[in-house]
Formats: sequence, structure tokens, C-alpha cells
Amino acid sequence: MDDKVRMVYDAFASAVERSRVEFRPWMREHHHHGASDEEEDGKMVMYVDDLWEKIATEVSARGNLSAQTVQEDIIRSVTSSWEFLASECLNGVREVLSQLVTSIVDLHFRCAGDGNQLRMIVQSIADGQLHSQVEMTGRKLADFGALETRNVFTSSHGRLRDSAGAILSHFKDLRRQADHNILEQGALRQSPVPMGRTEVVKASSKSLDHVVPVAGPSHSRESHTMSVPSSFTGQTSSLFSKNVPLSTVATSEDQGRSSDGPGGLRRRLVEQQRQRADSLRNANEAIQVALSSLRSVGFHDLSSPEQLLEKLVEPDPVDEVLEIMANVVAYLDIASLRFVDYITLHIEDYLVNAIGDKINAAVVANLDLSGANIEERCLRWMAA
Repeated sequence: MDDKVRMVYDAFASAVERSRVEFRPWMREHHHHGASDEEEDGKMVMYVDDLWEKIATEVSARGNLSAQTVQEDIIRSVTSSWEFLASECLNGVREVLSQLVTSIVDLHFRCAGDGNQLRMIVQSIADGQLHSQVEMTGRKLADFGALETRNVFTSSHGRLRDSAGAILSHFKDLRRQADHNILEQGALRQSPVPMGRTEVVKASSKSLDHVVPVAGPSHSRESHTMSVPSSFTGQTSSLFSKNVPLSTVATSEDQGRSSDGPGGLRRRLVEQQRQRADSLRNANEAIQVALSSLRSVGFHDLSSPEQLLEKLVEPDPVDEVLEIMANVVAYLDIASLRFVDYITLHIEDYLVNAIGDKINAAVVANLDLSGANIEERCLRWMAA
């Protein structure tokens, strides 16, 4: 039985993981490898331009909008499905236990035949007790599922900030690699490697402290210094309590052009990215000429072109979008593990570990095994 229940738990954990949105820190049009495996499996995949469009559309409909609101909306769109997944897990365990209970009853009454009255009475008592225990456990799981959806909260602020900072740093590393590709090849090229929880933060089972690059050149340890997203303040009253309007994404220009529809918003973002690519190439050419001139007259200890580019070129306009992505991934890392542990712990405690004693007590009470004439009654049941 233990193996079958474990399989149900594993399937539940996988379902919770699949429910999470997978973020890609580049434009959808630059994903040259067709639909990803996640999209084919029905998993929600969101690219930079998808999130940009969502924010701009929401600003048009709701007016002022903050990163906090966007993050919590995305998180709740994921966690709202978890109560159903918990119910499916409970039903899976119920089926395993139902088969076990029936096999035990069959074992005890194997010589009496299927139509034996006492066997049918015991089976009915056991089934009724299992049903009651499942109903009680289900109510507790439903309460926790609703609690998880209503609240975007964790007290693990240090872990949350470190994880979000690491993920954001990694997203930006990939975009810097894209900038490097612009300079080398004269075209914007993005890595096809999917970015999700296991690819972004390759954590051991005990921590979320390490970032493993999945694309681009090798990076030194210093390049992964945690950049703490501004939306995390460490206050327990509100997880994303810095309620600052989204400046570079949801601008008044977005609101004015929202009537153009989703296609117009995407085209504007694509155009911004192309303009930034042109700026990178032009700035790099100017830097190379200047550095060459300085070196020719003896100045050799100079900043790298990459460092100078960061100073000369405007910041990437999608940085705020990357920050939202990192925040959501980091929070769902914590929330999904918490939810899976809580659900499976309660099923173990209230159902798996309790059902045997509950059925025994119910059989003793319903058959009045300690009452008068028990032997006579048992013989009558067995003979029926």
C-alpha cells in the first residue's frame, strides 16, 4: 500500500509543478524552435512580450497599476487550481485505501462466501467509516487550498529575497548574452533554453542558494551577486508591499495605444528592442574606435567594452518585467513546496494513519462485540 500511496503523492506533486507558469526572459518571436514541450503539455508559458501586453492591457482597464498587483494576480491564477489538485490527490488515496479495506475483509471472510451477512455488515461499516474520514480530511484540505489562494504570504523573507535575486540575476545574464550576440552577429538572437524553477535555481534539497547558468558564457561567482528585486521589502503585512506604479512598462503611451489591440502593443515592444539593438551596435562601434585611439597613445588599462556599453546605452525597458517574473518564480517555489507538504501530511495523519483504528472502533461499536449474546449473534450472522 505504501508504494501505491507514494505514487499518488508523487503524481500530485508533479501536477502542482505543472500548474506553474513557465517564464521566458526573451521575446516570443525570438523562440525559433517551435512550441516548447511545456506548451504542448498544456502548461502556461509566458514570454516577455506576453507579460508586457498583460500589464499594458490591465493599465488600460484599471488605470494605475503596480508590480505588486501584477505579481499577485499571476500567483493567484496558479494557486487557484491547487485546491482541485489536492482533491484529486485525496481521491487517489481513497481508492488505494478502499481496495485495501476490501482485500482485508475478503481475507477474513474468504471461507464464508461473498453473500455472508456478517461479511456484508463489516464491509458496509468499513466503507462508511472510510467515507466519513475522507469527507473530514477533504474539508481540511479545502480550507487550506482556499487559504493559499486568498493570501500571497510567506515569513521566509530571506529565502524569498535571495531566491528572487538569484533568478533575476540569471535572467539578466541571459539578456546580456543576447546583447553580446547582437554585437557579434548583428542580429538579436535568444537562447531556446526554457527557464523554469529547476533550470533557474538548481537547488539542493536543502537550499535555494545556488544559481546554475543554463545558457550563454561561463560566469564568475561575482557575476551572480544577488540583485534584490525592489518589490520585496521583508514586511510580513504584505509580501509585495512596495506599491510603486510600473514606470517603463505601463506608461501613458501604452494606455493611449491600447486601442490598437494586442498586436499594436507587441509591435511597439519589438520596435523598442530593435532600437536598443541598433543603439548597442552604434555605441560599440564608437567605443571600439575610442579605445583603439587611446591604446595607440599608451593607454592600455581601460574598461571593457561591455562595462562602457552599460553606461552608454539606455537600460533594457523590460527590466521591470524580468523582476516580476523572478518574484513570481521565487514565491511559487516556496508556496508549492509548502502546499504539497501540507496536503500530503494531512492525508497521512487524518486518513492513512488513522483509518485502521477508526474502522476497528466502528466495527466493535456497531456490532456491539462487548454486549450480551455476542457468540450467538455471530453464529447467526455467519450462517445467514
